[in-house]
Amino acid sequence: MTNPISRYRSNPQPSVQTQGRRVIESGKTSQSGGSNPVHAQYMQDQFSYQPGYMDGLQNSGQSLVRSPQYLNAYSRAGPSDRMLLDQLKSLPNATAAFEAYQCLRGGAQNPARLSDGMVHDLTMGVANSRGVSQVGTEGLLSPSHVRNVKDALLGMPQQQFDQFASTYGNASESSAGVERQLLLKAVGARSSALGGGDAGQASSAMGEVVRFGQAVRGLGADQLIEGTSMLQTANSMGYAQKYNMSCPSAVRMTLMGEQDPVFAWQVRSNSQMENAAIEQSLVLGNGKTLDALEDGQSINDINRLYGTQALDPRKEYVAYSVTNGSLPGYLNQAATALRDGGDVPFVVTYSKGDGTFGGHNLSIEGVEGRNGQRFFKVHDNGSGGQTKLVPEQDLLNGSFLQKHFGWNENYSDFSVVSMNIPRNKIPAAKQQGPVVVQDPKVQQQQAYEEEWVQQGRPTSADLDDDIEIDEDNNDDIGFDDDW
Repeated sequence: MTNPISRYRSNPQPSVQTQGRRVIESGKTSQSGGSNPVHAQYMQDQFSYQPGYMDGLQNSGQSLVRSPQYLNAYSRAGPSDRMLLDQLKSLPNATAAFEAYQCLRGGAQNPARLSDGMVHDLTMGVANSRGVSQVGTEGLLSPSHVRNVKDALLGMPQQQFDQFASTYGNASESSAGVERQLLLKAVGARSSALGGGDAGQASSAMGEVVRFGQAVRGLGADQLIEGTSMLQTANSMGYAQKYNMSCPSAVRMTLMGEQDPVFAWQVRSNSQMENAAIEQSLVLGNGKTLDALEDGQSINDINRLYGTQALDPRKEYVAYSVTNGSLPGYLNQAATALRDGGDVPFVVTYSKGDGTFGGHNLSIEGVEGRNGQRFFKVHDNGSGGQTKLVPEQDLLNGSFLQKHFGWNENYSDFSVVSMNIPRNKIPAAKQQGPVVVQDPKVQQQQAYEEEWVQQGRPTSADLDDDIEIDEDNNDDIGFDDDW
């Protein structure tokens, strides 16, 4: 869908980048960082907050240590696990990390496959924030990542486990465990391929992990985090779409990279043209994009790249139309999914001020609390790849795009019109035919969607007509000059 940022271009070496009303003289790409006074001021504002708050919305070490579950686990733990549990009390994602620890120490066990060192790395990967180079206090791992890692480690063939054990064991200590955590996360992203019973898929999936391990070996923690994140960091912008109408596929790539560090590393290492080709394949491949989710389809079944499991195999996306004051309830559902490690794509529409409407795809990548207020971590591939912590109220009143991302001030009537919220899959044995979302407002939603079309608001059918493709291969892809 259309991107509202005026005259922004994603050229490999632009001399001027324009975001909203602010012109930035940089001479570098949006992902390369560099000296940039506006970017520097933004980063100072975003990263001035120090983690460690205890307000109960996401991270509450004080509440955790008083919980019966924690006290019971602590009483039964051995010396090394007690040291680990003691550490959680002062870390920003204590509750989520304890959930991950319970998963690792509960259910099926195989110490030869899931060592104490791996349990420590996985738990601390959830507990610690990604560092000062990331917006907010989200961990490098999440509870859902940890569940997938456990599945992969216990389910993969012995040959692939031996390969992984060697790669994991050779990881450098220079990154304070980040390198090992990323290797584990990469394995979890391939749990279906590694444990699906197909020897060829398992071999290919582990080959990707081994090559990734060789590529990142010995790098420092900040460099690793920067190179495996699709979101904005202290030194670079996040992933930005390369076509004026490719926001659905750019969101798709962001979701993939946040689940799979191997894919994120590739995207961060690619040229602009290589990433544009991936976007183009997603936009044009069988006409399927993220917009298809508005019909209730599962994102896990749409244009999976490279034959690997890049999204959470345990989950599926459910599409909801947001109408008549229903957004607060959907944000509550989204917050639950986000705390578990899910990502929530959503769609906004707006009036351009000339009697026409526009639409845009974005994603929510995290949620946290500050001083009793809830903030959502929103990533916009269209505004140069910015990631910002947005107060919930600004999402509810529609002001967040102009207030936080610098959208054109002439646009108005911003509305979140659909959200795609991940949920745990229903086991096939319990399904009665296709999974159908039972929503009490279905008729109301359908009426709204019909009104949306009648008003001329963009739909996925409009997508292919407006894509600007770099047919002469001269690296001049970007947004139309009259935007």
